[in-house]
Amino acid sequence: MTDVDPSVHASFYWMSSQYHKSRQEFAEFYKNALLYLAYTTVESLSDSFKLDLAFDLSLSALLGDNIYNFGELLAHPIINSLLGTKPALVANEKKLLEKINILCLMEIIFSRPSEDRTIPLSIIAERTKLSIEDVEYLLMKSLSGVML
Repeated sequence: MTDVDPSVHASFYWMSSQYHKSRQEFAEFYKNALLYLAYTTVESLSDSFKLDLAFDLSLSALLGDNIYNFGELLAHPIINSLLGTKPALVANEKKLLEKINILCLMEIIFSRPSEDRTIPLSIIAERTKLSIEDVEYLLMKSLSGVML
C-alpha cells in the first residue's frame, strides 16, 4: 500500500500498544508505542497525555524483555515531558542511568561469542555513549556488584 495516511498507521499502533499494555506485555507495548510516536507529532498531544505516555514508555523499557537499548526513547522529544515532574523515574534518574549502562554492558558482552569477550574500552564507550573514564567506573561498579 502506498500513500497511506500517517494517521491510519498511528491509530493502528496506538490500539496495538494499548492491547499489549492491558496484557502487561511490556516489550510489545514499548515497540508499538514508539511506532505510534513515529507517525504522530508530539506537538499535537496534550501535556497530560505526553506525561502519561512518557512514563509508561520509560517503565516498559525497564520491564520489557530483551530491551537493553534505550537510545531511541531517550532521543525522542516525548521524554522531555518528564522534565520538571516528580515521577520516581525522574527522581532516581542517576540510579536508572547507571542500571541502564550496566544492562548495556551486559548486552555488549553476551552478544559476542564466548571465545571473543575481550572488548576494548572504546567499543563499550561508543555503545554506552560514555567517556573512557566513565566506562572504567562502570566496569568497577559492575564488578563490585558481582563480587558482593
